[in-house]
Amino acid sequence: MKVSQILSCIVLAAGTQMALTALALDFRVETDIFIGTEKKPAVENLTLFSDGQVYDFLLSGSKEITIYDPARGQFKLLDTERSLRSSISTQLLLEKVEAMEAGLAKGQDPFLKAVIKPKFETTVEDVVENGESRVRVTLTSKEITYKVIGQRPQHAAAVHAYRQFSDFFARFNALRPGSLPPGARLELDRVLAERGLVPIEIERTVVSPGRKLEVRSRHLINWILSKQDQQRIATAGNYLAELKEVDFEEHRLMPPVSKTAAKSATANKQ
Repeated sequence: MKVSQILSCIVLAAGTQMALTALALDFRVETDIFIGTEKKPAVENLTLFSDGQVYDFLLSGSKEITIYDPARGQFKLLDTERSLRSSISTQLLLEKVEAMEAGLAKGQDPFLKAVIKPKFETTVEDVVENGESRVRVTLTSKEITYKVIGQRPQHAAAVHAYRQFSDFFARFNALRPGSLPPGARLELDRVLAERGLVPIEIERTVVSPGRKLEVRSRHLINWILSKQDQQRIATAGNYLAELKEVDFEEHRLMPPVSKTAAKSATANKQ
């Protein structure tokens, strides 16, 4: 086994153990994502942490559902528009991302090489907004800049739970066509978690040759799951039994069903 594969296994095992402890906490995160200066969100997500699993519901566009199951080491993608489902193990996900980054590092595109592991300058500042204590975190590089407002949640375990999901979700999204490597988001997650923070606002600016893309997101955390939330989780369980299973590679390469879904996919790669 390669050294890199051994390290991946160590990261996976350690992360899974932490996740199993942290994910025992139930909470919900509502996310609105905006492209540029648009006032209407391009994407609306609802992420439910429940009984050790995470259910991410895309409320706009394709209405897809992603389930992260750290105990089984799996990501499951439920495609309700096509009535399809697929899955990938977290170990295979790590290996695929590693292979993708190795390929980019050997390529000729200097931008893609740089964003594998961006060299950020980090600043952290305590601020007060609307009478509430917040922390402003800025990660700056030539290619990618993050401006984040974070808060210290009332349940400290939520920091680890959120980071664990966000890290793997960034890797999962990185395998979608047209996505950037996950390194920038992984570094942001690390900086926030080390300071005991979860994000409530994120602004990401990507400057690539001939293009500048700004994406903003707002995150609202609530520590109680509603009856409707529980119904959504039950519906996701029903989809697991009803939808036709296809190969993950085949599934991830399928084009968006509609223009709305395409726009949602672009914005959701934050």
